[in-house]
Amino acid sequence: MNNWTSTDGDILLVPGLPDLMLACGDELLWVCASGLFIHGPNGLIIKAAGGLAGVAYDTNTWALLMTSPSGFTVLTSKRDGTETSVILPSTVLSAHIGVNWTVLDHGIERSVVQTSCGTVVPVPVGAQDARPQPWLTGAGLIWCDGDRLYRLRDGEKVRSAGTLGARPKRWAAGPHGAAVFELTDGFMGMSPSGAPLALPVFDFETLRFSADGNTVLCLGEDGLMALNLNTGGIIAARAVFHMPIGYGPRALVLDEDSGQVQSFEGIPAAEGFLPCGTAVHQDTLYGPGGTAWDIPSGLRIWDTSPLSAPHLLAHKDGVISVGERIHGFDLQGNCTHDWPLFLSEELDGEIVDLHWVDGQLVIEVEQGFVKIGHNGKRLGSQAPVQTPQPPVSACKPWVFSEETGLVSWGEHCWPIAFDGLAITESGDALAWSEDGILMLLETPTKG
Repeated sequence: MNNWTSTDGDILLVPGLPDLMLACGDELLWVCASGLFIHGPNGLIIKAAGGLAGVAYDTNTWALLMTSPSGFTVLTSKRDGTETSVILPSTVLSAHIGVNWTVLDHGIERSVVQTSCGTVVPVPVGAQDARPQPWLTGAGLIWCDGDRLYRLRDGEKVRSAGTLGARPKRWAAGPHGAAVFELTDGFMGMSPSGAPLALPVFDFETLRFSADGNTVLCLGEDGLMALNLNTGGIIAARAVFHMPIGYGPRALVLDEDSGQVQSFEGIPAAEGFLPCGTAVHQDTLYGPGGTAWDIPSGLRIWDTSPLSAPHLLAHKDGVISVGERIHGFDLQGNCTHDWPLFLSEELDGEIVDLHWVDGQLVIEVEQGFVKIGHNGKRLGSQAPVQTPQPPVSACKPWVFSEETGLVSWGEHCWPIAFDGLAITESGDALAWSEDGILMLLETPTKG
């Protein structure tokens, strides 16, 4: 399991399940539990991800389009650590971000600005009246007029890029003028300087461009594919359905079953990208990374990672995991029982919580309570006596807001939301989320 140290001295012990994951050059970007993480040779950068509406990237830059009640902001983060922030005009209804140029939609027409500074870029009337997309990287635009395509490169005249035979249902502009199109009856793509040509069928949402725009990584009907946009042919294929991440610089994918980032060929590169429920009993935290953690030391206890269910219940002898089945584990991580789950979502509703009553499991469901006996059989439906939980405020001077999920120490507030907090014997904090994140937050006074 990877431990990543942030630029502020905090340690990301487990990254959790990402909602979005991208790779470019020597950096990974992922978003989960309202947090945005960028990891590269200079360490880990953590930002709030609330309102993230778009991402563009090249081997030197991440450009982020953020929304708020007051409008849109573009954040640009360079690999050398420099950052810029541009507030877009209040008349903007939506925006499409590229590393160099960003297209602004004002309703009647579009305008274009330089992403890093907001300076207006003059573009032809044809582009303003259409719905152009900026190149993912490189100063340029692509737009459609019916089934005809046009490219505009900064400093050059508008050029025809060919025809598609029909208006596309949707499309994505890649680096330097590359693009991929979904039509009613198939897919087409073009390299940075080429014309559109037919591509095999694939899942449009899984599309990832290489840095030069000549290759795309995607999921096809039979698994992973790398496609050549100059020929339309398949460069490589694997009969696995791992989620494409991008090129960093080799093709990278996420195996969502194991939580591993792997090369296209299956070589592991990073791990821990898994969801799991969480549970605490005394000094032990169960769940993040599928394993058990010692709270006083902040260290991992088990060598294995057997936990993966959305519901966990910790007790003095170990932990119970409830997912498609009921599993029990002792304090060493050994599986003590494996029972079927005799619940009906139609009759019982979804699982709400788990309770431990007189050495037996009671499952709280939407329709009430179900007491579970040996072999997972239902024994009754009596509600358990609730034991009050100690207030989180006992962690002072650390403060955890149950309403927002934010953790703070004095005036210092971490930018991402958590679901739980515990203090180590050194005074640092372990913070976790139900999406699988586990972080060791350093006491600000140590810096």
